[in-house]
Amino acid sequence: YSMDTNLKFHFNPNFEISIFFQNIYGKIYWKNIPFINLKADSEREYFDEYGNIVFEPLISGYEGSMDYTQKLPLSILISINYINYPFSLNFNFNFYNQVFNYNLNFSYLFSKSKEINLYDGPFTKKLGKETYSISIILSGDKFNLYNIMFYFSLPKL
Repeated sequence: YSMDTNLKFHFNPNFEISIFFQNIYGKIYWKNIPFINLKADSEREYFDEYGNIVFEPLISGYEGSMDYTQKLPLSILISINYINYPFSLNFNFNFYNQVFNYNLNFSYLFSKSKEINLYDGPFTKKLGKETYSISIILSGDKFNLYNIMFYFSLPKL
């Protein structure tokens, strides 16, 4: 089980901040998980009380099963979206399992959309059904920039 929630703050029709929490108190309960406990030992020869050399197995162990509870890491996505025709800016911060990354999307819009929805879901931005645009997307983490994309978008015909 887990709980997800999304908070959206609309400051005006063109500016929005969204905070998405995923896996709040998330856990998975695993029942009867099979496992093998193995022991490897390179010192496997010894002499018994009669002077005979005895060889023990190189690998020994046993099989079993157990119940296990796995805690799901909390994921937080903060999205800042701004559209001031003909420009659009979308900035996402994502924190997941002690990993931080970001995504910056800057777009130039060639036409106004009939419907503008700034934030549609995690890492997605929906400008509308009839939007022509050129975009530059920069992605990275706290150490470096790891991806730069350029794309040209056309409406559905």
